[in-house]
Amino acid sequence: MTYRPRILSILAACLALSAFASTPSQAAAKIQHLVSPGGIEAWFVQDATVPLIAMEAVVRGGASIDRPALAGVASLTAELLTRGAGERDAYSFAESVEDVGGSLEAQAHSEAVLVHGQFLARDRELMLTLLADALQRPHFEAEEFEMLRDRRIEFIRAAKDSEPQSLIGAYGRSMLFARHAYGVPISGSERTLAALRRDHLLDFFRQQFGADRLTLVFAGDFDPEWMRQAVAAHFEHWSPAPEPLQPLEASRRVRHVPVDGFERAKDEARLKATRLFLEGQMRAGRRMTRPGLAKYVFDLDDVRALGGGVNRGALDYAGELAHVAGPLGGLDGSKSAWG
Repeated sequence: MTYRPRILSILAACLALSAFASTPSQAAAKIQHLVSPGGIEAWFVQDATVPLIAMEAVVRGGASIDRPALAGVASLTAELLTRGAGERDAYSFAESVEDVGGSLEAQAHSEAVLVHGQFLARDRELMLTLLADALQRPHFEAEEFEMLRDRRIEFIRAAKDSEPQSLIGAYGRSMLFARHAYGVPISGSERTLAALRRDHLLDFFRQQFGADRLTLVFAGDFDPEWMRQAVAAHFEHWSPAPEPLQPLEASRRVRHVPVDGFERAKDEARLKATRLFLEGQMRAGRRMTRPGLAKYVFDLDDVRALGGGVNRGALDYAGELAHVAGPLGGLDGSKSAWG
């Protein structure tokens, strides 16, 4: 999996919005794709329709790098990026964003850490300062770390008791992908979170963050040349990550997914029908059973052959509902030169 499709989808969305909001006399949004000497990729989508700038930073790596026994490291690292960085503590960092009506959040995905936000065009310098601080100089304050970790543990405990549907995604991935990195809960489990220490986050950040992992996307009302110079000034001294990013091991055959009342799906239509059936079962409040042998055995190659994303979602949904029915146990354009 690569995050280039995600980046291209962001660009496509920006163009679509630009076309919708623009009059026939206005020119289409201008896109530039630059690469810095340090390896940072930057996409600039210039569109002055409204005085706003939306941005997204993608740091390749993500939760797939987590050791299973320490699942949740990438997720906690990501969330703490915006809870104190540079010269600002957690309170002043949040205040700086809120005072100008902006937004800036970070989260971990399976193969990347994402930081995204939106600011008024006039606050572009503040936006870049906060982004650069978050990616290069986060504090990882002990108090913030412990509060966030303990809150997550309590959330999982409470969810198991009163709202198990909020854990469906994690259980589904765990069943489908077994011991593969995709099967490890991104946010961690009670057991893995309890084992985490602040040093684990510091080690993850030092080893997995660097200029060569970063892709930036900016869309909105700005001068591309100013943005190029500003990005260079804020990130020119950032070194590459000390460890090369290892390719993710291909997932072997996923676990059996027991589903009553269906034969093995052979085509996309049956996968969609399976999803509709399962949605109906959940709306009706029925719990899926897990009798003896599984009715379905899915292989990831089958998913790809049938079109990837849509069918992967159907499989995820089937696995999630079937798995949560069991006991709720522990979650074990061409490139241009930068200059």
